[in-house]
Amino acid sequence: MALALTKRWLRLHGTAVSAMVAPHEAIRRQLSVETDPASMDGVRAALRRATPAQTLTIALEIADIRVVQIAAEEVARQPKLLNDADVGDASIQEVWVRALSINSDAWRGLAEPQRAFTLVVDNLMDGKAVNADLILALSSSPIADLCDYPRRAEVWNRVGSTACSKLVRATADGWLRRAVSGTVPYPPDRELEAVLLSGDALDRALRELLQTDAGASARILLALSGYDESRLLGWLGELAVSRRALPAADAESLGRLVLARRWQRAVGEWCTCVERA
Repeated sequence: MALALTKRWLRLHGTAVSAMVAPHEAIRRQLSVETDPASMDGVRAALRRATPAQTLTIALEIADIRVVQIAAEEVARQPKLLNDADVGDASIQEVWVRALSINSDAWRGLAEPQRAFTLVVDNLMDGKAVNADLILALSSSPIADLCDYPRRAEVWNRVGSTACSKLVRATADGWLRRAVSGTVPYPPDRELEAVLLSGDALDRALRELLQTDAGASARILLALSGYDESRLLGWLGELAVSRRALPAADAESLGRLVLARRWQRAVGEWCTCVERA
């Protein structure tokens, strides 16, 4: 170790100190001599005898960015290392976001990933320190759906534009899945509705529902105040061409929707559907 310090052979120093003392003490001694934050070789050598779990524990205790990076690499390889982690801890968040940059599936390591993300968002809403890069990284993951989060409409203005766009899209997809498979969750907020009305996913879902449960289509549209008459006319026309008779309950649901929106052209198309059926 003395020779290594004289020569500034930091990797040799880390290797030697790791052979002499336990990993916790080895890294402390190494960091006392390897002070350049860009220097990693000796730090890695000092941790060579540490288990992945020990490396994570050391990273949380010391909070040196180099050790955090090494711990993140371990988590990327073994996401389960974060199984019971406190995601409110700033060091855990830093480890997690770095692990996600290496392995985008590292979100799976926590016992309850969706709940963990909700806790991070709760902290953001409550004004606590939150790693913005972590929210951005998780906005691209399957746990980005905030459909069941009661304060979701407040989130959109509290995150960066890229994260916001991804979170709203994931939440819109979640809303539509729930609406199609069962009960419409709630009338969406303005940002969420704008995404739902964009593209063709909504209309595709409505057309598919028309074949099995036209009443469900009407319930979905009742929750979307921005859905316009011309779009409805498109798939009402398809219904007219199909000459398929609708169950009375479904017909009444669609009729109530047309009446509630005062869609005059749709009334005529609807009458045509009923006559042909």
